[in-house]
Amino acid sequence: MIIRRYKNDDFETIAKLFYDTVHSVNAGDYSAVQLSAWAKNCDNLKKRQNDLICQKTLIAEIDGVIVGFGNIDNSGYLDLLFVHKNYQRQGIATALCNESERVTIL
Repeated sequence: MIIRRYKNDDFETIAKLFYDTVHSVNAGDYSAVQLSAWAKNCDNLKKRQNDLICQKTLIAEIDGVIVGFGNIDNSGYLDLLFVHKNYQRQGIATALCNESERVTIL
């Protein structure tokens, strides 16, 4: 797994990952109405594109495939953390959190 900084070219991929994750992984914990409010489409995330750049947003890749992303602001607040539905329980979220915290301390 490679963890790297977010680039604008990553947006479409992480937007789909965000939507798919919310509507599959989180479907057992939230109602359809709640899921739709959270991730009706990619517009919610698109409104936050500037945050993705300004905050410390990291991308996790395995064999060139984006499998997760997360970001943390300068105060240490973990804002977003999503792992692709097909890559759950492989330590990806932990790796993203650890690296985000390391980068924030530097």
